[in-house]
Amino acid sequence: TTAALSQHLQQQVLTQQERGGIELDTFNSQAQSARDDEEEFLVGWQEKLFSQYEVDLFQSEAVCQTPLERQYHTEIMALERTRGRRNRRIFTYTDFDRFTNWEGVAGVTESGL
Repeated sequence: TTAALSQHLQQQVLTQQERGGIELDTFNSQAQSARDDEEEFLVGWQEKLFSQYEVDLFQSEAVCQTPLERQYHTEIMALERTRGRRNRRIFTYTDFDRFTNWEGVAGVTESGL
């Protein structure tokens, strides 16, 4: 059973610890960890910050069908050649981006029932 397996693994870990056979790495300091968890940007109006999904998608020129997608491909390739993305989690949509308004889709779905 799962409980028996868990207990067996815990016993093995304790036995190894008693023998001094397990080395544990220390975690980063809290200050470093806090910096890794924070991301702050001052974003201009209609400034494009690519999401990781967009970077992965538009790296391939073959998927680019519109002039805007080809422009994004060019910008992403330039970012890759220079400094890379400044952002990790924050991304933006501009007026010209295609995206799905999930609230609108959910509202249509619920009202259609």
